[in-house]
Amino acid sequence: MDDIYRDALLAQNSGSVIGVAFRLSEMVEVMKGGGPELVAHNPAVRVLIARLAWLAGLGGIKNTEAYFAALDDCLGQLDEEDQEEVLELMQGEALRRILDLG
Repeated sequence: MDDIYRDALLAQNSGSVIGVAFRLSEMVEVMKGGGPELVAHNPAVRVLIARLAWLAGLGGIKNTEAYFAALDDCLGQLDEEDQEEVLELMQGEALRRILDLG
């Protein structure tokens, strides 16, 4: 289940609506046995929905505090080594995107 948190974090740099939507669908399929509350309040689901909204052109995140809390919760589900790897990957991708703008 750690993969869902890792994937949700890495998806924050994704530009693929289809890829993010597909992964969200897979996550919901795995979690749906726990009921709608489990799905709705899972931090991985929440950050993927935020990314989908952004990619779909629905604007920025209105409640940044809740968004960052969900990101922190996802990160907290990973062991220290995975946390470091994910953060490095996220930073590297962000840097690449910035350099592509210039």
